[in-house]
Amino acid sequence: MSTATLSDKTTLIASGTNLSAAVPLDGGMPAAVSIPAGWTAAALTFQASIDGGLTFFDFYDKAATEYAVSVTANRIFILPLNDLAGLTHLKLRSGTSATPITQTADRVIMLGLRMVSR
Repeated sequence: MSTATLSDKTTLIASGTNLSAAVPLDGGMPAAVSIPAGWTAAALTFQASIDGGLTFFDFYDKAATEYAVSVTANRIFILPLNDLAGLTHLKLRSGTSATPITQTADRVIMLGLRMVSR
């Protein structure tokens, strides 16, 4: 029988940039994301790694569409658990790979993880 616990990770999209540093998922599955107040309007997209954070690629769904979450400032958004399963690290992007959106101030984003142990 497995049990699930929750954990959280924070990351920063620095002022004048659109991509966070790598977030190690430590075996967890991203389940929610908290967008801070002041967020410069943009969708949230991801770069992902499956090799321990050595190599990152833009993240696409099974229909070959860039995976995007419509977000707004000062809210928490649920992420479907299986959508981001199997990844070891994430980078969060403001905007899409084709049209990144620069944040006008430091934005601290919290990622809620569902940790599963057996």
